[in-house]
Amino acid sequence: MTDRKLSRRPKPEENTKNRQLTTGLVALKYRDMRFLIVGKIFGWVSLHMVLVAIAYQVYDVTGDVKNLAYIGLAVFAPAFGFALVTGYIADLFDRKSVIVVCYCIISISCLMFFWWSLGEKEAIWPVFLILGLFGTGRAFYQPATNSLVPNLVPASIFPNAVAWHTSTNKIAQMVGPALGGITYLISPEVVYLAAAAGMLIGALLTSLIKTKTKREDREPTSWAALLSGLKYVYQKKSFLGPLRLIFLLSSSEGLQHSFLFSPRIF
Repeated sequence: MTDRKLSRRPKPEENTKNRQLTTGLVALKYRDMRFLIVGKIFGWVSLHMVLVAIAYQVYDVTGDVKNLAYIGLAVFAPAFGFALVTGYIADLFDRKSVIVVCYCIISISCLMFFWWSLGEKEAIWPVFLILGLFGTGRAFYQPATNSLVPNLVPASIFPNAVAWHTSTNKIAQMVGPALGGITYLISPEVVYLAAAAGMLIGALLTSLIKTKTKREDREPTSWAALLSGLKYVYQKKSFLGPLRLIFLLSSSEGLQHSFLFSPRIF
């Protein structure tokens, strides 16, 4: 009779332990993870508030729907233009510091929107320049925060940490536009000041993270290192389809926000 090696079934207590590591609040038991998540809630809700408010205000000033598309393009363009270096910067410098700087850049952008809103608003081209700065902070933020999460929790708890991190994005995408639209009814200037304050709170909370988040084994800076990602995607052509879809969805995000609280467009 041929011996057949049977795989061992996990015991019930092992299943319970595994579920405890991947569900619930287990990731939030870690101090630095809490600071990252709460800081991101403040920062990303503020970001989505601004995206709605500036789109609404530009439409109120100009009455031209095409400007809403230009807003989405201005926000997305930095992510496309800096695509080769954003991830590399996250590896080159302390990720926590990169996130704090990004929060500060976006906060400055919000204050610039506030300044523009107080003026005569005869020209809207300053809005697109400010959106470029705004989008730059956002472009460098994403790779830094995504790569920071594994540094803050043990590997066994990483799935739960990713779930919380992703849920934070969804919460911000729902709460931010709603809060921005409601606050806009009071005054667009209130939206920009509140968003600037929210970004600074996010920066402060992130700065309290104590975990060392800089890679020590990084490669020397070179064009080969910068282009390695593109080379990999080109070799794995199955990635091209999903990447095209991500590109289209990302480039249209600003326009999606523009329509949320602008029923008069229709």
